[in-house]
Amino acid sequence: MLSTTSLPRICIALGFSHPERLLEHARREAESGERFLEFRLDYLPAPEQGLEVIRRFLQLYPNASVLATCRRHQNHGRFNGSIEDQFKVLHAAVEAGACGVDVEIESAETPLAPRHLLERSAVVIVSYHNYEGTPAMDPVIRRMLKVPATAYKVVTTAKKPSDNLRVLALAKAYPRVPLILLAMSETGFPSRVLSVANGCVYTYAAPSAAEGTAAGQVCARTLRHLYRVEKLSKAPKVFGVIADPVRHSISPAVHNRALQARRIQALYLPFLVPPLQLKDFFLLAERLPVSAFSVTI
Repeated sequence: MLSTTSLPRICIALGFSHPERLLEHARREAESGERFLEFRLDYLPAPEQGLEVIRRFLQLYPNASVLATCRRHQNHGRFNGSIEDQFKVLHAAVEAGACGVDVEIESAETPLAPRHLLERSAVVIVSYHNYEGTPAMDPVIRRMLKVPATAYKVVTTAKKPSDNLRVLALAKAYPRVPLILLAMSETGFPSRVLSVANGCVYTYAAPSAAEGTAAGQVCARTLRHLYRVEKLSKAPKVFGVIADPVRHSISPAVHNRALQARRIQALYLPFLVPPLQLKDFFLLAERLPVSAFSVTI
């Protein structure tokens, strides 16, 4: 089975409703130097259309890695077929050249899940998604570890700043388990940056010329050059700006460039903190920890 250590630390998530657009954006990312892309086959009217896209793309860029996903609509995807049909598509994607597949826990844990999918030639990522919030994490990971996989992805929705902590804590609690951890939403953005520094396999980015597939995604250029996710030391010193809204702040751009210029192993993050969640942010700041922060309006 392909090792997760060989995968790049940033995966570009591509979800398009037309196969030619999927190929177009995949080529654009590859031409800019990206080598790890997720193809959301469930976004296509017929996921099988994506198989030829995988073949054509890998013929052009044989050094790239494609992760195939075909999430069912019952699990917040767009595929309307059965679990059996879902696994047929994923198996065909591996046959077409995909280095691995992402299958949601709801499908992976059923008796219908074919064990032959766990082939040595493919990475199998079992994933959990919660679009309502961030629940207690231990029951979630214990459920997932019952299913054999190469790595486990836990994605929640951050409703408050400390939800970032709850998700990232899994990396410390299970240091020997290959994990992909993040919290969706603008509030959860810090988890996308810090997950790799906390030992996770990789993080997700949006394509450079289109919207991403989940709330809070930013382009790979921002993750790589502004936040240096591939070069951060383990547990880097964290600074930040808090505000509501915070997306408009230029502080991360200014301060991160200054930190890079002085070769300081630290980063400066935007924290979305509504007034009523200030106390919760202080909990995050104490435990992360956040070394210092500024406030903007």
